[in-house]
Amino acid sequence: TNTFNEFVFDLNVSSSDFIKKCVENNVAPGVSLQRFFPEDKNGLLIAVTEKKSREDIDVFVDLLKRFG
Repeated sequence: TNTFNEFVFDLNVSSSDFIKKCVENNVAPGVSLQRFFPEDKNGLLIAVTEKKSREDIDVFVDLLKRFG
């Protein structure tokens, strides 16, 4: 079966600010879309794979709730 595991989040803050918070918390945050589309300051591309545990995802979701 085909699956799709990449998502774009439109954050309430700049993706670069959110990425800094993730790095401070030892979380791999994804890729800022501003890297490819300079006008998109809040877009964040993430991928969820089998290499991420439920705990990893929960920590990321908590960071989204607090800072995203």
